[in-house]
Amino acid sequence: MKFRVDVVRIGYATKTIEVEAVSREEARTTVLDVAGNESFNEHASEYRFAGDVDDLVNRDLFRACKMMLERFQQDVKPGDAGWDAITAAQEAVTKVTGET
Repeated sequence: MKFRVDVVRIGYATKTIEVEAVSREEARTTVLDVAGNESFNEHASEYRFAGDVDDLVNRDLFRACKMMLERFQQDVKPGDAGWDAITAAQEAVTKVTGET
């Protein structure tokens, strides 16, 4: 018998990129925009069934949402408009990811 199975290859590579910025935080934001135009030499990869990758991507998206919410929360204080929404969203993300 023959079977067709969807497999996803996930490659990992690192590169040091120099950017101009006024702070480390700005540099970290800027370098993500610049990185798309850079060439990376892949030094490791892993293989997964396509369905497994969906779970990884969703987990990573929830982690990214949680990080963004934490940044928003630094600017918004209890009692401000949006505080309750940010707090509720953080709790929902924590419930899904199981991470605190």
